[in-house]
Amino acid sequence: MVKACIVAATRAMNESGRHVPFFVQVTMEQTGTMLLGSELSAALNMIEAFPQVTAFGLNCATGPVEMAPHVRFLSQASTRPITVQPNAGLPVLENLKPVYKQGPEDMARAVPEALDAGVSIIGSCCGSTPEHTRAIRRVVDAFTKAH
Repeated sequence: MVKACIVAATRAMNESGRHVPFFVQVTMEQTGTMLLGSELSAALNMIEAFPQVTAFGLNCATGPVEMAPHVRFLSQASTRPITVQPNAGLPVLENLKPVYKQGPEDMARAVPEALDAGVSIIGSCCGSTPEHTRAIRRVVDAFTKAH
């Protein structure tokens, strides 16, 4: 499906004459694979065949701690800038609704490791609030100043 999206987006950009940065993110489950069982290395291998993809990374499904091994892999294997958008921790079901227990400062504590591993673009996803994003921003600003 990702390949079809890349081809369609590339075609649309070519037809319109408007080219924009193209980011691709995949979701890694707690099992260590994507939803249909594919390995991250397979997705990366496919992405590397498309030079129009500006950056590659991971989006929600897990929190920042659970993403760490995948980020380390990408930092060693990807030729593209790495992006991440973790959840505010893993959701738990309460009263038949997902609840995200990781607070802004908890989420922000995982940011330096991601930045050390080479993440270029970091955000947040499910369960996060503007406070989560502000906490991440403070850590990124401090990291950038120190490096």
